[in-house]
Formats: sequence, C-alpha cells, structure tokens
Amino acid sequence: MLSTTVIQVNKNITNTLILNGIIYQKRNVNVFAEFSNSLKRQSKENKEFRESVDYFSKKADVISKTAPVKLVKATTRKTKAKIQNTKKNVHDYIESESVQQNFKKMQENCERFGNTILKISHPFVDNPITRSIHYISNIITSTSTTARYNEFLTKEEREVLFKKKLATQKYSKIKYMESNENAGSALVLYKMPFFQRIKYNFKNNSTFAQKYGQFKNYLDDQDGPLMDSFRNIAGRLQGMLEESEMSKTVKRFTSVHPGFSIEKFIKDCQMLYLPEVLDAYLTGDVETVKKWCGEVTFNVLNAGLEAQKAQGLTTKCKLIELRNLELNQAKFLENDTPVLVLSFNTQEILAFSDKEGKVVVGKEDNIQHCIYAVVFSKSQFVDPKRKIDPRTEGWIIIDLAKQQSLSGF
Repeated sequence: MLSTTVIQVNKNITNTLILNGIIYQKRNVNVFAEFSNSLKRQSKENKEFRESVDYFSKKADVISKTAPVKLVKATTRKTKAKIQNTKKNVHDYIESESVQQNFKKMQENCERFGNTILKISHPFVDNPITRSIHYISNIITSTSTTARYNEFLTKEEREVLFKKKLATQKYSKIKYMESNENAGSALVLYKMPFFQRIKYNFKNNSTFAQKYGQFKNYLDDQDGPLMDSFRNIAGRLQGMLEESEMSKTVKRFTSVHPGFSIEKFIKDCQMLYLPEVLDAYLTGDVETVKKWCGEVTFNVLNAGLEAQKAQGLTTKCKLIELRNLELNQAKFLENDTPVLVLSFNTQEILAFSDKEGKVVVGKEDNIQHCIYAVVFSKSQFVDPKRKIDPRTEGWIIIDLAKQQSLSGF
C-alpha cells in the first residue's frame, strides 16, 4: 500500500507534494491578477506626475488670461494687420497706371541716353590710333615674362629661339658661377651683405630675439585655446624674422645664376627646355637627353631606349602639345640641394614599328593624354665638375616621371 506524505510550504506561492520519495511543486500564480496589480502600481506611481501636469496646465490658463498677455496679443494682431495693409497699398501703388507709365518713360530715356553716348564715343574708341594701341598691348602681353605660355613651338621654331638666346648670352655681362678646379682646398673669406649682416646679428646677438626664442619654446609646450592664439602670433613674428623656403630656394639659384626669376624660368621651360627634352626622348635622341639629364635620370631613360633598340623597334612617337605647366614646389632636398618641382600635361603619339615599317606597338592615330612631373636643379649643386652648356644654362633634370597616361577619344 502506497504511503503519501504532503508538506505545504507556502499557501500563496508553492504547494509541495512528496510522493514515493519524489517532490512535486505547484505554483499558485494568477497571471491576470499579477498584470492588474502591476497596472495599479504604475498608476499610483504616476499620480504625482499627473498632478504636476494638471497644476501647470491650470497655471498656463491663468497666465494667458492676465492683462499683460492679452495686451501683447492685441498689439500683435494690430501690427500684423497694419503690415498687411501697408503691403497691399505699396503693391497697388506700383501696379497703378501712372507709375507704370513713369517707369516706361524712364526706361526709354535710359536707352536714348546710352545710344547717344555710343554714337558720341564711337569715333574715339574705333579709330586707327586705338586699334594700333590695342595691337601693341596684345604684343606686350604675349611677350611678357609674367604671362603663362601655352604656345607649343615646332623643333625648327625652338631652334631659332635658342640661337637668339645664345647670341644674347654671348654679349651679356652676366656670367654663371662655375667650380674652379685649381682653387684647391683653401678657405675664401666671404663678406656678408649689409642687410643680411644686420639680420644675422639681430637674430644671434639680440636679447629680444633670445627672449622671444625662449618664450616660443615655452608656448610650444602648453595646451589650451589661449596658448593656441599665442602660438599663432609667435608664428607670424617668426615668419617676419625668417625667410620662406621659396625665398631661400630662389636666393640659392640666384647665387649661381644672376638674374634668375621664377617667371622667366617657367617661360623657358614651356617654350624651350621641356619640349626639347620630351621630343628627344620620344624620338630616341640620346645625346640631347644626356645633355639635359643628370646621371641617374639619364640611365633610367636610356634603359628604355636601349630596350627598344634591342627589340628592333623604330620609334614613330611624336610630341603634339605641352601645356598647363605649373610650379608645384621650390624646396631643398635632404642633401641641401635646391630644386624646382613642376607638373605639366602633354598630348603625344606613342607608336613603334618593326624593321619592315609595320606598326607593332601603339597606333599612329591614337593620341595619349599624359601628366608628367619633373624636378629641375642646377649642375653647380648636383655635379659641380660638369661643364655648363650655354644651351641648358646649367639647368639639369634630376627626375622625370610620367604620372598618368590616358588614350584620346
């Protein structure tokens, strides 16, 4: 006969039944009752919130009915009505027939006045003298060293300009600085220019300059908006005391090339230097490429030319146009060599034929749009023992790279 033992642990929560050594539990939980209790509890907790909302609503109604608020609302309505009335009156006045007729008469008078001025000024504007002045001004503008040259010259036209330039150099008193192999290792006393000497003494011996240097070092170690403002002021003062890198580079080139200017150099690059170098490279003129390039750059370019010859290819490449020449940077390299970094665009034909004259690489009717970067320096800085060629004026290309090439449409 089975024996049953029942132990009631909690009347409201759990009934425990032990049957044959096995414990059974049953929870006395009503879900709907618990949900109802939860709603009542939350409603009770939010009672204070509802009371606060009701309180402020009543206060808002009381404030809106006070005399000052009513006065403000009435004034606003009156002002709005006056603005609308004024706007309507102005519109009606402008659209009235009398005003429109006056506007029409004013327009006709202005047109008659303008035509009269043109008739009177025409003999002064359009005559042989003014046409001659306009023609001369165009010539001056086209030959100015401050203009950006986009004209591309043929090889024959470049040769004529080179001859004129060489003839000018022959009678010029300006001499380029070259290395003297017989100078030996003796030191030469250099006398610093007057204003440069004053600046050097002020920077190195002045108490103010030394205090300023200490103050700037202190500012560099501080943080905060106020310190940033002080650093900006200190940077501007330093810019007044020190030269920019562009100015230093130009001065360095002027030391070996008297009369050097950025504008003149860009003009010569656009019309003479770069077209000659690229035309020589595309047509396989090794001697001209060697004349303009440094040793490393020439070895890189010559390797490509030698590879073409090894494959028995004959170049049919041609430079069509060179434009958009810009000076990107004037700076010093790590070895203290001053350089000028330029970029430009070209249109060229890249095609090579075999021994039978058949084009095997590229197409003769396919124009390539290319972007180049070139780095110029002076042979006096790169290779002092190199003799200056009057044609190159000592300029030497230390890097030439094609950055992008796209086929034409």
